[in-house]
Amino acid sequence: GLRTRALRAAPLAGLALYLLCMRQWLLPTVPKDDLESAATVLARPPRPEEESWQNELAGPETAAERATINLGNAALGDGDFAATPDLCFSDIGRTLPGTPGPVALASFPGSGNSWIRHVLQQGTRVATGAMYNDESLKTRFPAEGVRDGSVLVIKTHFPCKGCWSKARTGRPVPVARTGDPTMASGALYVIRSPFDALVAEFNRRSAGLNHTGSVPRSAFQGPEWDAFVSNYISGWVTNVEFWLHAHQAGRSYRDARARPVHLAFYELFVHSLGEEATLMFDWLRGHFAARRGLDLPQTSDALLCLLNDQQGSFRRSSKSRFNPFSQAQRDKICAQVADLWHADVWGPCTGAMQWERK
Repeated sequence: GLRTRALRAAPLAGLALYLLCMRQWLLPTVPKDDLESAATVLARPPRPEEESWQNELAGPETAAERATINLGNAALGDGDFAATPDLCFSDIGRTLPGTPGPVALASFPGSGNSWIRHVLQQGTRVATGAMYNDESLKTRFPAEGVRDGSVLVIKTHFPCKGCWSKARTGRPVPVARTGDPTMASGALYVIRSPFDALVAEFNRRSAGLNHTGSVPRSAFQGPEWDAFVSNYISGWVTNVEFWLHAHQAGRSYRDARARPVHLAFYELFVHSLGEEATLMFDWLRGHFAARRGLDLPQTSDALLCLLNDQQGSFRRSSKSRFNPFSQAQRDKICAQVADLWHADVWGPCTGAMQWERK
């Protein structure tokens, strides 16, 4: 029908603008009293009247297109036509009043920190900082290297056992290198299965620290890869144990310094971006209001702004998928992470990569 043809004609990257202009044709009107949350809409199965046109959209992007449409329906609001929030027309990279207590965006390397950072910055329009100063990221993250309360979050991989060598003097490297965010009042912690995180980080390091780089399969054969797995899996354990030190309830934790932490799964962002982004924006709004007395944008507005650019340029190509782990490596990793493994999200620990667990 008309709705199907319109969707096929609209590229996914420009779908947000198309939804706003053609909402009367593409999306049903949702009365204010019946408006569903993004999480609810994304979780429900397709209604009978949707199945016919959704089935016609068969292909690798079908799930992404449906998630985008449902996310837009939940975020646009009531009435026959909803205006784009002024927020979405503002420049990306605005700063906050320099109140103390910024939030850390923490993860083990290779867990999608840069992509989640993009999601946060795209949705709120607030600049995001980092404990590091990576020149390759400054084009998309102008506040790279900023570590104070003027930014929304501060990227860190602290603690990361074995990730940074010591200086030639034998003394530990400076805080700016290790990335200890002592000034943080809380944290968003992004976790990813250690199997996928190790492969992503090995690709980055072996490709000259390129955040989306990858190397040939031959690079995963030999002593260098085996040594990397042995060293970095202990780093993954150290990182998770620090940030998820004490479970409170649901996704709420306390880190080893008793600061509040919201847990976010990289894998769920891939499959249910709207739902995960809603939880993350809601947590940030509550934390900033309670700890810093600041009002962040409404979650619905942030979701609308995010529609325009969900992926950024921080996700590695998945064209050449393969699992580089030997059975001995799989057994060793599963034994070391047994108490930290999230079977509810990752399934049983078998050494399977994310693309194998679908």
